[in-house]
Amino acid sequence: MKTQVWISFGVRDRPDAEVDKILKVAEQPHPGHTAFIFDFDSESPRLAELRSLLRTYGVEWRERVDYRYSRSELLGAPLIQLSLERGVAGDGVEWGNDYDLSNACSQCGTGARPVPPFKLKASETPKRGRAFLSVLNEWFVAADVADRLRTFSDLDLLPTYDHSTGEALPWFELSARHELPPMDSGTTGLLRQDPCRVCDKDGYFGTAKEPLMIVYGSDTLHGESVPDAAHTYEHFGQSSLEEPFSMSGFAQPALLVKPALLEVLLDAKIGRLWPYPVVIQ
Repeated sequence: MKTQVWISFGVRDRPDAEVDKILKVAEQPHPGHTAFIFDFDSESPRLAELRSLLRTYGVEWRERVDYRYSRSELLGAPLIQLSLERGVAGDGVEWGNDYDLSNACSQCGTGARPVPPFKLKASETPKRGRAFLSVLNEWFVAADVADRLRTFSDLDLLPTYDHSTGEALPWFELSARHELPPMDSGTTGLLRQDPCRVCDKDGYFGTAKEPLMIVYGSDTLHGESVPDAAHTYEHFGQSSLEEPFSMSGFAQPALLVKPALLEVLLDAKIGRLWPYPVVIQ
């Protein structure tokens, strides 16, 4: 495992000489921008040098820690949490989809499931790439990736259509049917904010300090009993069931998969796919 540190800062109204020195440490040319995000290996001497320079110039910055795992580390885990840094602005409700609320929370709507056909705004979907997330972390994969995933159990792959023309789109909405029990208290990188008072399943958020590292107790979860794909009990973000329905939004669970399914996604070369091992202890 390698630890990466992302540093973000702005240099608006800073003298060019200061900016040039900062970017030289980051090994980046001066592009004329006023805000930057760089990632470093945590052991890189350039990271310490950049922090020192930002401190000297009085530039405020933010840091986010992330972990990177080797293929063998990931495929040796009982389960893997999937994360993807490639998103779009819209979500299923905003795009005009209907949702089945029969098993959802009556207060906030957490647990709502889309009713086929799934509609997207074609203009908001990526022009390249093989997977993306909605703003509420609904998963979408390219048609050829969906074809590779059809052999796995407990996956729903809904075809998508343009919301205005009805034309079929080259994306499939991806979700797992099986829900896991609540995470163990040893889980790290998790915050809670304003959960629903009825279902208590939403209101979970990740942190910038450290990535989400999911832990399950062996008394509540056995890796061999989990299907190829599952989702967490916890839902990330905040759900809101509103009138009119178009103003609603539903928090989404994290997607967890077994090594065989992850291997298919890795071989499909999905860009910016960030997998994290899940611990069962």
